[in-house]
Amino acid sequence: MQIQTGDIFAGQTLHVLDAYDTGASSSATALGNEYSAQAASQALTVTSHQTLAANVTANAQATVDAYAGPILAVTSSATGNSGTVSACCAAGTGVATQTITPYHEVSAYASASTEQGDQISADSTALGNTHGWLTTNGYSNSKTTQSMQGAVTATTETNACCIGYLVGASATAVSNNVTVDATGGAADAVVDQHVDGFGTSASVLVNQVSADTTAAVATATANNVSMSVSGGAASLSNAQVNESPVTASATVNIDYFDSVASTSAYGVGNSAIVTEVGPGATIFNSQVNNGAISATATTSGGIGYEGIAQASAIGNAISTYVCASCNGGVQADNSQSNAGSVRAVSSVSTANAGVIAGQASAVGNHAAFVVKTPGS
Repeated sequence: MQIQTGDIFAGQTLHVLDAYDTGASSSATALGNEYSAQAASQALTVTSHQTLAANVTANAQATVDAYAGPILAVTSSATGNSGTVSACCAAGTGVATQTITPYHEVSAYASASTEQGDQISADSTALGNTHGWLTTNGYSNSKTTQSMQGAVTATTETNACCIGYLVGASATAVSNNVTVDATGGAADAVVDQHVDGFGTSASVLVNQVSADTTAAVATATANNVSMSVSGGAASLSNAQVNESPVTASATVNIDYFDSVASTSAYGVGNSAIVTEVGPGATIFNSQVNNGAISATATTSGGIGYEGIAQASAIGNAISTYVCASCNGGVQADNSQSNAGSVRAVSSVSTANAGVIAGQASAVGNHAAFVVKTPGS
């Protein structure tokens, strides 16, 4: 059992005149509760309870007054509760419970600023509850219960004059996440996720005078399950409920772009992805979204070649892929209910550009169950 009640803060601020030869970097990582369990050629059984009753904050900032050199890199990562169970050549089983109590926040902030440079990379990641069940040549049997009643926020900002090549900025916020990865064996997973707090938000803002290529990506997900199984059967019993707002926003403001200036925003209430290469998959899926889902992508430029903005907002989504040539099939019982508003907005404005492309997609409930031969 792990209980964290005191606030956790990790911060790094870098301010230099120039970094001609080596470039500059700033990184901050904050973690509330964390555990890992590993076993080889012997069965592993784990029972874990993690509770976060505190704020977890990661803040990384880097400023180069003159020339930032080959790369200016800023990375910020904040995680509330984290657990990993790994087993090789045997069974890995367990029960995990992760809780974030009301009025507490997991937040990551990344900021990069410079006058000139070759490349900027800025990324922020905020995870509320996350757990992984990993097996190789064995069998996985797990039950994960996750509850997030606070807020999860990821924010990335860049400001620069003139960058010779690439500006890449991303923000990823996930309140509850479960990953099941089984290679060479079967996996049975039971997942129960609930979000009822202030919400999940990811925001990226890029202000640029000029660059060759500029890309901003914001991803916000309340509940997420990713299951990948090869060599054995896959079974997933999944229950996801989101009661809070989910917001993803990506903005690029640039005067001159030689190649591409693009923004992508993706917001989803409940998401489940199952990939099975083996005998088949059995899925019991229940998803309820009552929170407002919003995705906004804005690209604003002066003169350039290609301006792109893509926004996608989904209340509930499940996607399943099974290999047909592996004698696989899908047995699914699917229930999806969305009462929250779903809003996707994309905007592109340039003074002079060769190509302008905008796409916005808003979907209440999405389900896809695919059985096919690879490559077909």
